[in-house]
Amino acid sequence: MSGYRNRFILLEFPEVGDDASILLRNPRLVPPDLLEPEAVAVDANGEPLDREAARQSMHKVLAGLIVAWRGMYDATIVDLPADLPADGDLSALMARLEASGQQPLGAPSPDTVARLPIGVVNRLAEEIGNAANPQ
Repeated sequence: MSGYRNRFILLEFPEVGDDASILLRNPRLVPPDLLEPEAVAVDANGEPLDREAARQSMHKVLAGLIVAWRGMYDATIVDLPADLPADGDLSALMARLEASGQQPLGAPSPDTVARLPIGVVNRLAEEIGNAANPQ
């Protein structure tokens, strides 16, 4: 079979969950324009004037590279019970909160990428950075 080798990378996130993984198009094998976020206005220091627009632009890039994922949940939802004690056994409270379910993310899109844990987003950004600046 002809074509490039290693067109996909499987990233695993055992620190997030037992089955947490993302299948990513290999950033080293995509055209450079697919790795560049949409332009946003910046200040004199190069910082985006609209941080939300800059974030959304990066989420589009990440969503374009993600083929599929498993074990990814909405990190923005924290279902806190209404009857939380003001004080008491924090270990028991933590166990109770950890036992509550989380909503799985749907298909990869800029919106769902925006709800990934920061550790996952940082790892994805690291993969892109490594492709742009190989050592």
